[in-house]
Amino acid sequence: MTFCSKCGKQSPEGTAFCPGCGASTSAEAHQQSGAGQQSGNVFSDMMDTPEVQCDQADIEQNKIFAVCAYFGLLFLIPLLAAPNSKFARFHTNQGIVYCIAAVAAGFVLGFASVIFSFIPFFGWMLSGLLWLLVVGASLTFMILGIVNAAGGKAKELPLIGRFKILR
Repeated sequence: MTFCSKCGKQSPEGTAFCPGCGASTSAEAHQQSGAGQQSGNVFSDMMDTPEVQCDQADIEQNKIFAVCAYFGLLFLIPLLAAPNSKFARFHTNQGIVYCIAAVAAGFVLGFASVIFSFIPFFGWMLSGLLWLLVVGASLTFMILGIVNAAGGKAKELPLIGRFKILR
């Protein structure tokens, strides 16, 4: 028995493709970069976001600015204090996208809460549950961004990190 390098599922010897994710099990496939291959595992694909390469000196110099980018309107600090830093600019973009997504989610949930208020008893429960889920997801994205910035990684946030506002 061998294990798939993509999803970790066991596959019988001599099989050309993993039964779990469909990835090629041949030696050539493991040596390739993996571009264009889909694992079929949505959660795994969502967490395996690309990482941008930055200069180590740039990272060390601008870590604190990159962390500030995830605290609401404080994304302006790295934009103004380190405009030429690739690392700070990457996290500033992630912070702006995060801030826009959080505000948009707040407006949508506010509107949904008004609609749900017309449903006796269960409406406020459903509204509260949705708020809890969205606030939890928002805090998770914020913490992921802060951890990546503080750790010197230029890694996109799941779901929303692929949007580019700053170039």
